Amino acid sequence: MKQYLYNYQTIVSFSEPVKNHAVLLRMEPYLGNYMTIDMERVIFSPGFNIKRGMDTFGNRIVYGLDRELHSTLAYVSTGIVSMQPYQIKPDRLPLNIYLMDTTLTRLKACVEFERTKDVEADALFICDKVHQMMAYESNSTTVNTTAEEAFNAKKGVCQDFAHVMIGLCKNAEIPARYACGFLEGTGQTHAWVEVFDGYNWIGLDPTHNKKIDYGYLKIAHGRDASDCPVSRGIYNGLIDEKIQIQVTLKEL
Repeated sequence: MKQYLYNYQTIVSFSEPVKNHAVLLRMEPYLGNYMTIDMERVIFSPGFNIKRGMDTFGNRIVYGLDRELHSTLAYVSTGIVSMQPYQIKPDRLPLNIYLMDTTLTRLKACVEFERTKDVEADALFICDKVHQMMAYESNSTTVNTTAEEAFNAKKGVCQDFAHVMIGLCKNAEIPARYACGFLEGTGQTHAWVEVFDGYNWIGLDPTHNKKIDYGYLKIAHGRDASDCPVSRGIYNGLIDEKIQIQVTLKEL
């Protein structure tokens, strides 16, 4: 077992004050089998009232609301977790929902290979294919880019690598889902794939072409990125906004 310190902070700045600002955030560690929370804390800008909940997939949600005028929203999620090798038991949702196409994961292409009885080996083969054929290129896609578009362009960011791999896994009849959270080091949020090996969900990262063991703090999962965005918000005001995100995950 390994212990990690995590810190996730976001600052949203507006060119002019806004009001009736509501946010829905996935910012706390997922209560999974491989990870236990030793300490956690959430901090918001003064004026924001927060409540907690859980979505359909079992992801933890923080709701925030500030009705008064303000020019900045800042929030921090920090704490300490203990991790075992990445492995998550199946939940109450039926596996077949992770074999159905979604707008973001629908893909015509298939990977040609001889299927084995080892789901993990087959999924690792697909993971390697995605990593080899796609180039990581920042700002080359948007949150609405589909797996088909990323596959044809042969480039994207971690979200696109994950969507392409999920589409190929589904076409090979391997249940696969989108996962997001923090990667060891300092940067921003990261996305990867979970596949069901017949017993548990295991993590594979096509961006880095690896099976996940330690160093990945999961925040949420869903059929694709639209099921589990890290943040969403609405407010009154037609203005420009600037978002700064910094994530740190460090082994203790």
